[in-house]
Amino acid sequence: MKKAFTLLELVIVLLIVSLTLTITLPTFFNIEATSMENFENKLKTATNSVFNLSNPIELCADFKENSINVGKEKIPLPRGKKLKYMILPGKIISSESSSKFCISSKGLETVGFLAKESTNKYLSILVFLPSGETEIRFLSEAEGETFKDKVSKGRIVEWFNYY
Repeated sequence: MKKAFTLLELVIVLLIVSLTLTITLPTFFNIEATSMENFENKLKTATNSVFNLSNPIELCADFKENSINVGKEKIPLPRGKKLKYMILPGKIISSESSSKFCISSKGLETVGFLAKESTNKYLSILVFLPSGETEIRFLSEAEGETFKDKVSKGRIVEWFNYY
């Protein structure tokens, strides 16, 4: 007597495989979005929870480690995004000139970060000190240059009016 799979067994196996693929494939292809969402959540949580006027904290751009450090918490940028600039009023620090740059949240300042993607787009991160509010946007290359200009000149209101 030959042993073979019955039609019912084949249907059950196909059902199990299709359910597994239905669950895992969307998760697999949304890794970048999930990674970006995780980065945003970690950064916003860290900046909102640690900043206050009575206890200044350090905010660092670690170009070598490709991360933003808020106090003792290290928040790595998502895959495919390379931290290029830390922008302060009157100063632009690039990854080419420094491996790490830190500031204290003592004064009322605005700090910008620009991370470049492989597609010549920028991820802009704007942190308002000492409140810790964070604004994250994706920009074209020209918009990234405008962002650097407005933040470094302290013209944040112009930036928000423009975008």
